[in-house]
Amino acid sequence: MTERNPYWPKAPRPYVAYRPPFGVYQPVRWDALRDVWSGVQDFCDRAASPVGKTGFLQISACRWSATPAEDQPDVDDYLGPWPAELTQSDFDEATELARRTFGAPRMSSKAGPPLDPVFEEEHRWLVPLARLDEVLEYVERVKHCTVGGLPFPPIHASYTVPFRLRDLNTGAVLRGQTSRHYPMTSQLGVILAQRCSASLQLVMPFAEPDESVVEYVMALQEHAPVWMDPRYFDHMVPEPEGSEHLYRGRRLPPKWIGRTAGGELRLDASKSGIVPKALELPTAEDIGREDREADLAPYRDTFYAVYGALREHSAAALLLRGPFGSATEFTVEQAAKQLGMPVHEVRTSRTTKDAPSVAEELRTLVWSLEDRPAVLLVELASWGDRAANDAILAQMATRTLDRAALPSAVRLVVLEQTAGSESTQNAARLAEAAHHEGFATREQMDYLHRRHTSAAYRDVELVRVSHAP
Repeated sequence: MTERNPYWPKAPRPYVAYRPPFGVYQPVRWDALRDVWSGVQDFCDRAASPVGKTGFLQISACRWSATPAEDQPDVDDYLGPWPAELTQSDFDEATELARRTFGAPRMSSKAGPPLDPVFEEEHRWLVPLARLDEVLEYVERVKHCTVGGLPFPPIHASYTVPFRLRDLNTGAVLRGQTSRHYPMTSQLGVILAQRCSASLQLVMPFAEPDESVVEYVMALQEHAPVWMDPRYFDHMVPEPEGSEHLYRGRRLPPKWIGRTAGGELRLDASKSGIVPKALELPTAEDIGREDREADLAPYRDTFYAVYGALREHSAAALLLRGPFGSATEFTVEQAAKQLGMPVHEVRTSRTTKDAPSVAEELRTLVWSLEDRPAVLLVELASWGDRAANDAILAQMATRTLDRAALPSAVRLVVLEQTAGSESTQNAARLAEAAHHEGFATREQMDYLHRRHTSAAYRDVELVRVSHAP
């Protein structure tokens, strides 16, 4: 029986969801910036009961390279090309105007590296809703900098509100919308720029997709800031206790929404602005031909190589390279477990601003280790501290990390994350796109994830085993 995820709702209930592709922002229904905000407020007042702290807008100023780096080939897919009409001086002037208007940014690459490594420069301000007029005026003044990007222009304002849905007649919150019953809340995200856009996700607490849900959706559409797309409604039903997944989703056919007297669908997909990706999903024959035993062979080979290296007392340092999804961390942990060795882990990614440096964390940990068999597992995240990554690779053969020497019985294993081969990257892109689009069945998604994992297993490289002198 599968162990239950502690973050899952304790008493899950079925629901109907509106789930456009993840990360896709739709065009809003209005053109003028202030009309957009009025429409958003009308929707929030009538249909949404906010959850958590939602009294802020965010202003973002992010600059990325017009020419993607070799280790970031997908930046154009993620951000879009840098707008040719936006000069460096225009960007700098708009950023300086934000500083003069709203003060020092809450987060800034001036105080350290960008929070997202795809950016060369990054600044973000949190501004109270009470200063809304100033935010709108700022966006209007720098509108020439709020163009381009997918979907985020280099400079823009944004507003995000998680919410529970209301009864549109009484204003009361629809019952049962709590974390005890549902894995998420509804959410609206709005980008305020020269061309505004919005992302709308709905979790509707209705057990069945019957006529009452259809009428609720159509009433909601009267106030929604985007045109909802009839191709992206799902019926989510809880799986039995002990299942690997929490819910099984069924995509509802567009005709579910009903038709007008003239025979047209009541929601027009062409207005939504969403263009589904054409994906080559696996067929039943593809899934039937899958050889899972053969797919696991590269993993087994890596496991036994790691197990043998850790078992040898003279195997002082081990370097493994592999892409995300290649289970290198799991491989080391399982080999160490079979050998009865505890594992101490350090990652070079820093999740908070006040976290100790990688060198400080490593030094403190090494000094605390006793001279008995154990594994120090250091993960060099591709998005982590690059200087720390390089320093660890240079020092690992000496088994001295930032002037702290490892006890002789402790095995050092360094995991270096790579982009992976072209076949692995393609498998990852297909699985991600199929997940985001939402048209693949559970069986197809499981197959695509296995194909990605199998390709990643083949990319794992046991680079070096340094032996103690």
